[in-house]
Amino acid sequence: MICLMETDGQKANTELGNIMIAKNLERIADHATNIAEDVVYIHTGRIIRHLRAV
Repeated sequence: MICLMETDGQKANTELGNIMIAKNLERIADHATNIAEDVVYIHTGRIIRHLRAV
């Protein structure tokens, strides 16, 4: 990234923006997963939050 910033600052700025977009999309997906797990719990009483392997 440093080399890219030295050679083409505009391109580095674009790539940094893409990284931030990806980070925020991941956070949105995490929140959506949490909401879905809460909905399943409210509807069925099953806790599925800790069932997936890490």
